[in-house]
Amino acid sequence: MEGIDDIGRMEAVRQAGQAARWAGARLVFGGSVAVSMLTVVGGIPLLPYFSWWFFGSPRFWEQGRLPLLVRLWLYSYPLAINVARRKVGVGSPLFKEPRAAPDPALVEVSPDFVGTSACGDCTRCCEQIKCPLHDKATGYCLSYGSPHWRYLNCGRYPESQGDIDFYGCPKWRVRQTG
Repeated sequence: MEGIDDIGRMEAVRQAGQAARWAGARLVFGGSVAVSMLTVVGGIPLLPYFSWWFFGSPRFWEQGRLPLLVRLWLYSYPLAINVARRKVGVGSPLFKEPRAAPDPALVEVSPDFVGTSACGDCTRCCEQIKCPLHDKATGYCLSYGSPHWRYLNCGRYPESQGDIDFYGCPKWRVRQTG
């Protein structure tokens, strides 16, 4: 019996360690953004990190990423104000696993939604917060699949009826139980 209890404890410790790593990644990112916002020049040596975080590659000089990173930096100020005023639905769970898609245990595609499993032409969430990562020409997110997408809100959206209502999303509904 003790061996089974030890295995359970080891698994609990492993899961707690993993959750701490996820939280650490989010905290390091948040701290890096704060340093960049408060010092301005502090963001310069962090450009490779921000490029990796938003685009999956540290090469910030490629594919016009530098101007986009500057726009993101400028965007961070009004975003921080809107978060403080609770005008933007931002608040990624610190200890939860990164996600590339919503949790199917929480939400499902609304039966009224016409379209594919992708969001397609709907960009309500991106447009409402005026996200600079939304490419208006293609309709796609320039950060899709990156650590930013998985660790913060985009990949896990939506998680609740509040998320769905906030953005007026026609695709998702809270999973019906029972």
